[in-house]
Amino acid sequence: MVEANCVPTVRVYGVVVRGLCSEGQSVLAILYLKKMEKQVGCVADKKTYGILVDGLCGESRFPEASRVLQEMLIKSHWPCAETYNRVITGLCSVGKQYEAVMWLEEMTSRAMLPEYSVWSSLVASVCCNTANIAVCADAYKRLKSS
Repeated sequence: MVEANCVPTVRVYGVVVRGLCSEGQSVLAILYLKKMEKQVGCVADKKTYGILVDGLCGESRFPEASRVLQEMLIKSHWPCAETYNRVITGLCSVGKQYEAVMWLEEMTSRAMLPEYSVWSSLVASVCCNTANIAVCADAYKRLKSS
């Protein structure tokens, strides 16, 4: 499109991202978002980022979803509770409990409450590795005090 002097909008890129994610090509969708910003200066919106996070989570690419979530926050696109829930639960499933707890703290600092399944995932993943009990206890203390 750009080569033909037709500058795509955020909405157009959102459609492309949704299509790629629905086909299991979320990593390619990330590349398109970077290209979108670099070539035409078009920055993804909250909806496009949400589609990308959902796509990455659907492909069990939770660390990548976490990085996209971080990028959302840097660009002041505040994710909804469902997005946090999905990333936290996914990170727990791949043994990234510490990162999951950090997102849980971020979520609760924005006055959002996690679903019951998030707590279940966190407890289950910590209990599978007794070395992580301190992480869970520390997170509980910080959450309780806030």
